[in-house]
Amino acid sequence: MDLSYVECTPSSLDDSLPTVLLIHGLDSSSHTWRSIQPLLPCCSVAIDCRGCGRSPLGNPKEFTTEQVVDDVKRLVDNHKLLHGVEKKPFVILGHSMGGRIAMSYAAKHPRDVAALVVEDMDIRRRSVTSNFVPLVEDLALDFNREFDSADDALKSFSEVGYPRDMASRWIEEGRIYPKETDDKNSKWWSDVNPAFRLLCYRHYFDSNSGEESWMEIASKTEDFGQFPVMLMVAGIGTVCEESSVQAMVESMGERLSLSRYPQGKHSIHNSARESFMKDFVRMIRDASDRK
Repeated sequence: MDLSYVECTPSSLDDSLPTVLLIHGLDSSSHTWRSIQPLLPCCSVAIDCRGCGRSPLGNPKEFTTEQVVDDVKRLVDNHKLLHGVEKKPFVILGHSMGGRIAMSYAAKHPRDVAALVVEDMDIRRRSVTSNFVPLVEDLALDFNREFDSADDALKSFSEVGYPRDMASRWIEEGRIYPKETDDKNSKWWSDVNPAFRLLCYRHYFDSNSGEESWMEIASKTEDFGQFPVMLMVAGIGTVCEESSVQAMVESMGERLSLSRYPQGKHSIHNSARESFMKDFVRMIRDASDRK
């Protein structure tokens, strides 16, 4: 599947640095990186995962961990900023669920990766029933992300299982928006897709894929696809279980840099931006030796 994406080349570009690939989490899209991309000293590509942002979902029966990674690989191999002619490795950053996707990608395609950054995600298994949004499965899988109005969008998200105040906040944040900003009669669109949440819980979280990908990455030698890894953990509302964080640290050893953000919420890149940028840019610069 061809994924939608947002690319950015900053005005103060340091072309000695690798490109960054950004992967969002659940109930999100490339939109979450809109304030981060212009601040980076390097080129970046923020993707809309299958079913999110402006990317189509495709057949839900074809949604697997392997297929999601293959979607990303297809984009990588065809995007000039990511691989281009010289096939240079890039830095991959995944937030939350995007961290699981980034792990899966790095485990399967280690030579593509200059560095891996996981933002507030661990590797423990999460059951489908642990999803705090009680999704109505049939409605989620058939969810239409185009609406006649904002009220229509709120109604649809409420029916599928989301709290109304959550969807209202997405309108304020720009995750749900008019398709044509200069047309008062415009249809509305949602970058958020309940089907993506449902399918990620089913295929990514309620499986051992997180631990398996992490251990595969940890097993890489310097001669075959070894790269530095950073784990960022929020101090407020983190989704990371401490025992899982410690397991990640112990298995990865000295390759892993663990950064904690006491004042950072789950979206560290938005809630503790200054500290996030300092650590992330340092990782990008350290990874430039693998270009």
